[in-house]
Amino acid sequence: MNFLSKYRTKIGSMLLRSKLKSRNRELRAIGLNKAQSLGIVFDASDKKNHRLIKECLKSFPNTLSVSAIGYYPNSKMDNDYISDKSWYFFSSKECDFFFQPDSKYIEEFCNQKFDILLVIDTYYHFPIEWISSMSLAGFKAGKSGKYDKLLDFMIDVKENSVERLLHELTHYLGNLNC
Repeated sequence: MNFLSKYRTKIGSMLLRSKLKSRNRELRAIGLNKAQSLGIVFDASDKKNHRLIKECLKSFPNTLSVSAIGYYPNSKMDNDYISDKSWYFFSSKECDFFFQPDSKYIEEFCNQKFDILLVIDTYYHFPIEWISSMSLAGFKAGKSGKYDKLLDFMIDVKENSVERLLHELTHYLGNLNC
């Protein structure tokens, strides 16, 4: 990340902290077996991540309402990323100068009170942090590391693998009896 990008991200973080002061979220620990709605924010830069998440969702109950947002860090997205009713993809072109997502769909997603929000990112992308922070989800879970301050449940995964992260999250959240 070059100097200008770091500066823009730092200002974006300050703006995010300012916005978060006016947002109130009700924390509710809940397991996957009792959840009725699930939000997912993920790094879509690797097509494999999208496939792994779709495969993982097949193991969840059909009654679980799922909405997912995939962030593609490049400005030009591949044709493989097609948004529909429950999957939305956005690129850096849909972010403002300070890397804050600027989309009506993302705003609606953040205002939706999901039972659980999964943050599936093994690296760090500020737009994913922004969405995850602004989300009003009752319980936020993801990989321990850069997103610790916004998560309620963190998994420490030694290998930097989305597949392993999904496996661990579904295992532990599936066993959570809240």
